[in-house]
Amino acid sequence: MQKKLRLVSFVLFLLFALLVVPIMRYRKEANLNSLPSRFLKGVYVVDSDLAPDIESGHAICETAKEQALDFVVLTPKKETVDPPENRAFWCNNTLMAIASTGLADLEIFNLQSSLSASSLAGKIIPALRYLFNPRYALLQTLSPPTKAFSEWDLRLLKDRVTGIYSLGKPGGLPGLNLSGTPLPTYRAMCAIFTVYVRIERELVRDPGESSEILTRAIRSGHFFNAVEAMASANGFDARFNPQDSQDEVQMGDRDPRFQGILRIDLPFTFPTRLKLIRNGSQVVDQPSGLRQQVNLKVNNPGVYRLEIYVPNNRFSAIPWIVTNPFYLGFSQS
Repeated sequence: MQKKLRLVSFVLFLLFALLVVPIMRYRKEANLNSLPSRFLKGVYVVDSDLAPDIESGHAICETAKEQALDFVVLTPKKETVDPPENRAFWCNNTLMAIASTGLADLEIFNLQSSLSASSLAGKIIPALRYLFNPRYALLQTLSPPTKAFSEWDLRLLKDRVTGIYSLGKPGGLPGLNLSGTPLPTYRAMCAIFTVYVRIERELVRDPGESSEILTRAIRSGHFFNAVEAMASANGFDARFNPQDSQDEVQMGDRDPRFQGILRIDLPFTFPTRLKLIRNGSQVVDQPSGLRQQVNLKVNNPGVYRLEIYVPNNRFSAIPWIVTNPFYLGFSQS
């Protein structure tokens, strides 16, 4: 009897070590930078359940308040017969924008789709770890978006295509919550992927006008994506300065000039790794260390985009930051 008890105790200890110890050792990278005023941070939620009472306490509205998000963009389920018209409202200090159609062309990551695509066996451990640390559990389910990147780069050779990190609807993990709430919840999902949008001017009191400012910037590709669960990306920026000019070309923009400097702000206290992709081929892969800014010379026309990694993080294979492309040497029409 004692041998069985010892065996059971050993098995339980082993399971605890495998499930919990990695979680206890994992820490989100610290970033104390404030968000520059030219940027808004929020989440992009596709295939959402747009309940009639969203204004009066929908889960994602409350989550936005807790996490101090500047905006939430929701699009309806694909099977929705009569999608709602574009509308917006304020939930405390968060702009809730409901779009009848998607604003971006390609989902680099879709959290709910990634969870649903996993086998049942592949969901069990993340589901158990979710009870201890939802952020770690959900990161564990992600794989580098190699296929999405390949598709994106191929499409970029033919046309302008925006890429975004999106959440999808809650659910995808085995339900261990006695309340019946699908796992992961909106609260957990909103802590994983964020979108940082560069706006032309500040938002205003009128939610409709503010929604137009926000959605116009997203459609223009003036944003970058971040895995917020790895670290906040406050302070990051990238822009192209044409040679012999004070102009700045933003992410998502076309410009006939292609000779100049691509300036990348990396004001972080942890090391990063930078990759520059041109026309689908990697042209730069270098550690940026703790440099506050990296300047890359550009001498050839092409479609350029950036990927930033955190090499010392447990999830270093996942791109932490992904920018939208710069279209250099292209007419603006």
